[in-house]
Amino acid sequence: MSSNEPLERARRLIRKNQDVFDALLEYERTKKLPKLKRKTRIDVTVDRDLLREFRRLAPSHGAKLSPIVEMKLREQVREWRKGP
Repeated sequence: MSSNEPLERARRLIRKNQDVFDALLEYERTKKLPKLKRKTRIDVTVDRDLLREFRRLAPSHGAKLSPIVEMKLREQVREWRKGP
């Protein structure tokens, strides 16, 4: 193990979990722990007929649009990370 390996590992962990470290800094400052899972509101444009059909069918399936969009975005990001 090289002398820089632990430092590099720590830097990778901080980059990967930046939101956790930011929350800890916020706690240090305010003594209140902020929510770690933050949601961001976005605007998207979709086919009107598709949205109408979704809204018609969703209640009978217990489906909500936001979790579906989030799941599909997550799947796409995973695909991109895998690479070609």
